[in-house]
Amino acid sequence: MRPVHGAIVQIQKVRTTQFAQEGGVQARPDVCLGPVDVRDDLTRVLAEWRDIFRAGLERMQYDGRLDASADSARLAHMLIAAYQGGSLLAQIAHDVAPLRDAPYAAVEHLRAYTTSDDIA
Repeated sequence: MRPVHGAIVQIQKVRTTQFAQEGGVQARPDVCLGPVDVRDDLTRVLAEWRDIFRAGLERMQYDGRLDASADSARLAHMLIAAYQGGSLLAQIAHDVAPLRDAPYAAVEHLRAYTTSDDIA
């Protein structure tokens, strides 16, 4: 679990710093309705994130630290959605708490699939 947790922590640090430097950023849910090239870029980046998380989760399964029945694709989507949702809520509220809380809640859910107590 440490690789997944570490990745989330790094993303949060970057976004929290950016959030503080910019005094909060404006939420842009309309960006998904924007030009195709922007959507294509977003799709590519999110696919890269999904692949990174999925590979980490599959490695955990291979190492016996994550139950083999866990659906790594679904769990990867959950981690991304938690981060993105927390980010959007933080932007709207001008408060970093959702960006901190949502990914941690996702990691707590992920713990249900772990096979040892030494995973933090």
